[in-house]
Amino acid sequence: MYKRKRVIKFMALLMCLILMGNTPFSSIQGYAADITVKSVDIIPKYGILLGESIKMEATVSPEDAWLSGVEWSSDNPEVISCTKDGLIKGLKAGESAVIRCKSKMGSASDSIKIYCVEKLPSVVTTNMKGILTFICSKPSSVSIVDFHFNAIKVFPTLRSVLQALALIGAYPLSPSSAPMSSACLGNVKVYGRISNYAYIRYNVNGESYSDGFVKYNALEKTLSGFLYLSAKDINVWANGKAYEQKKLTSDYKKAVSWEVADDENTIKFDDVTGQITGINPGTTTITARADGMEDVCYVHCLYQWKQTWTTKTNKNTYLYAAVGEGYKTIKAMDKETDFVVHGDTGASDGWAFGKIRKTNTWGYVPIRDVSTKGTISQYNNLGWSWPVVTPSGKNEANFIFSPYGKRKTLPTMHKGIDITTGNSGEINGYEVVSAFNGEVIYISTNSNSETGYCVGIRSNQKDPISGENFVAFYMHLKHSPTLERGQPVIEGENLGYVGNTGNSSGYHLHFEANNKNASINDESEARNYYAYLVNPLFFYMDKTVRINSGCDAETMYYGTYWYGND
Repeated sequence: MYKRKRVIKFMALLMCLILMGNTPFSSIQGYAADITVKSVDIIPKYGILLGESIKMEATVSPEDAWLSGVEWSSDNPEVISCTKDGLIKGLKAGESAVIRCKSKMGSASDSIKIYCVEKLPSVVTTNMKGILTFICSKPSSVSIVDFHFNAIKVFPTLRSVLQALALIGAYPLSPSSAPMSSACLGNVKVYGRISNYAYIRYNVNGESYSDGFVKYNALEKTLSGFLYLSAKDINVWANGKAYEQKKLTSDYKKAVSWEVADDENTIKFDDVTGQITGINPGTTTITARADGMEDVCYVHCLYQWKQTWTTKTNKNTYLYAAVGEGYKTIKAMDKETDFVVHGDTGASDGWAFGKIRKTNTWGYVPIRDVSTKGTISQYNNLGWSWPVVTPSGKNEANFIFSPYGKRKTLPTMHKGIDITTGNSGEINGYEVVSAFNGEVIYISTNSNSETGYCVGIRSNQKDPISGENFVAFYMHLKHSPTLERGQPVIEGENLGYVGNTGNSSGYHLHFEANNKNASINDESEARNYYAYLVNPLFFYMDKTVRINSGCDAETMYYGTYWYGND
């Protein structure tokens, strides 16, 4: 009975205190709706290293809520563990966990996503390659929280603009991210990585520090533990010879998979030895992948000329390097600079490849800056047939008795090539065929004319420089042609036989070509006929020919791999 009375008295007293508002519980009840987790405060904010432990903190509002407090939890404790008082630890690299902070009173809470990062063997201090690099809150480029710029590479005016942006704050691309409040102006420290992103920490305003993620290949230093290729751009020749093979390797310690973009139409790649062998001109990529990382090398495959040629630039221009899908300037070149051409990209608006003769600096020059016409690779790529058929059991008609070009003997400008077997008179009667599909535009039935019996054929193919059709002439034929003007012909069709008619001192086929629709008996087209001549051997760059060593035009063939008088 006594105990019962004591309980009743205590309850009555408690009720009185509550009604009077003088108990601490009344304060708790009064604050309960106002207790709010204002923010989670952790440095660093976005990453934790595997095995690293960090104490979380929270700012609680109002600050004088004396019984207020928070509890912590992790939604993925196998990746990042978390005690109730906010001690987190990285347990599984490559994944993330949301760390939640909740008020003990009420339901107010806040949270932050943190990634567990694979540690590098050692912390490395470095900078960024580019002027401006975005720093992300996660290993992707969709959540930008800050930016870094390299002051050494920024012009003073631009630096001032960026500093002003840093002071006023800029907003990220992702609306879910916090706005940037400052910029990273100095070096950064690289602690680890996730996939192809490096995890960095850096000072802010010389006092506190922050963290984030950037792509590893944006770093100025090559760091151990990341996937890097031995080259970003490689030039190879397109003829596939062993001595022209280049190697592409990676020093990454784990397994690397390789992929050639065009399925080896441009190059062949041996992913065991790293050897690259050129097949056809063009640009392709070799991509290496490992552990979520990726690195790419661009391979530029070029025509290689059988003989180098030294030309002069026809204007002030630049020497370029092939970088990725484009070109960047290396060095300024004055007009009349000697440039040694070793190859080209094979396009009329493309590039000659070689070196500046004086400095031995290699690179690319726009074709238009060293020639107003074109390159042999363009013509060889048309696929013309050789105009003389060698009969079975006979010596091949591949001897050039007199090449194209200027010479001492008359005429001083030899307009085509004189084809024989190398043995006097042996080519007599060999069959002459059309080198391409086209149409007859010229016939000479006068054996005493300068051309002798002759046929002119206009090709269906257009010259990449002039934009007009090619024309070829077959001179000094044995018999009067049976073809008629306007008659269509196909590649390999009989045009006649090798003879010795007209202005000729021996049996041979004089074969010449131009790129301006020019017919030698058409006065309107013949006015500038000689300006449009093309060295016929350019159409047969890969054919084995022999040059008359006693001919005074020999040096013109070996020395001039462009056509006309360039």
